[in-house]
Amino acid sequence: MKIDTLTFIQHLLQGQSGPADAAALDQHSPVLVPIVIHCVGDPFYKISSEALLVLETLVKVLRPVPEGTNEPVQPPEENFKKYIKQVRGKGILLLQHAGL
Repeated sequence: MKIDTLTFIQHLLQGQSGPADAAALDQHSPVLVPIVIHCVGDPFYKISSEALLVLETLVKVLRPVPEGTNEPVQPPEENFKKYIKQVRGKGILLLQHAGL
């Protein structure tokens, strides 16, 4: 059930692009981000790997990188800054456990 839910969230997020979609995601991010971060730490590797894919897509939506241009990446909006430490912390923890 968790894997199906994470796959659904990823497909939902892949359809999002641009500032308007990030703003629409803002109302759901207080629920989505902690759940995805929690699933990244799941001991079952299929769940944690799917959650990492969702987290990657989530980061791309929250902080899009302009493709095909030399434009710099814009700083995240103020309301998304609170998630940066959580995402970064979980990523560093996983890298330490992997021995990288």
